[in-house]
Amino acid sequence: MKSWLDALEQVKTDTSLWEAAYDLASTLRRSGATVPDTRIVVAAIAFKAGATVSHVDTHFDLMASPLGLKVKGLIKSATSAFDDEG
Repeated sequence: MKSWLDALEQVKTDTSLWEAAYDLASTLRRSGATVPDTRIVVAAIAFKAGATVSHVDTHFDLMASPLGLKVKGLIKSATSAFDDEG
């Protein structure tokens, strides 16, 4: 597990990150989207890192259009892996 975590990029959580998360939350509220705070923080981190969010959580798909968040949904690939086992 440690080697896997060491391979991940670290993004500092400073005041600017929390302010960015607040701005994203405001944009989402104005667009009518309701998303858990933890997902908004992940989006703010992704923006700061210039990263695409690979996910199995439809909240990120809800954020993609109003925020311009780059996302890659893995729900189909995750469920098809279970289908192949059956």
